[in-house]
Amino acid sequence: MEKKANLVQSSKKLTRKIINIINSNTIDYKQKIKNIIKKDEKLQAVYLLDTNGNQIGDTIIEHQNNSLYNPTKNNHDHSLKEYYFITKESKKGNYLSGKYISKASGSMCRTYSTKVNINEYEYIVCFDIIA
Repeated sequence: MEKKANLVQSSKKLTRKIINIINSNTIDYKQKIKNIIKKDEKLQAVYLLDTNGNQIGDTIIEHQNNSLYNPTKNNHDHSLKEYYFITKESKKGNYLSGKYISKASGSMCRTYSTKVNINEYEYIVCFDIIA
């Protein structure tokens, strides 16, 4: 339980850092997020969902290990995923999934998702974290 609490706490800090980068409206925000992924040994990928569960932009991932797995792209529908609908409906506004094999990398991971406001609109930011 303590391990899960620590993972959620570190993910909350990471969320603030990522949102600050996105809100900065810099042209190279994706590269800045890739640099964070490169430095964080647990973080695999970052993606943003709208309130309907559709992905905004392509998944930001540092590198692709296996050609059998592909990160999701812009407008991918995540509306049936637990990390989307539980986050959307929860009072806390965040969720940490169970372990599963990532479609982006083929590695065992968990998804941390949380509601965020960017430019006065609500989104859900998702982090694939190595399990």
